[in-house]
Amino acid sequence: MPDRYRTASGWGVEVVERSGTPDNSDGQRLRVRYCGFHVADVRTVSELEQWFPLSELEPDRLIPQSGFASACWAIAGRRDRPPSFIG
Repeated sequence: MPDRYRTASGWGVEVVERSGTPDNSDGQRLRVRYCGFHVADVRTVSELEQWFPLSELEPDRLIPQSGFASACWAIAGRRDRPPSFIG
């Protein structure tokens, strides 16, 4: 299981291994998610700090996906769809 961390405000980070990419950007990345939606893959911790304060991160506990998404949408003030800046 990959290392995963999250914030109370809905941001999540996990370490992922990329291989066989068409642009040869293989290797480990930090995958940034908001309410379960992919936002970015970053290489360094300093790039990660652009998304949220690192002091808010805590180890992720397994949470059922539907409950997590509902909680995130409620944080964003929407119950029927994800925040508008995603997709």
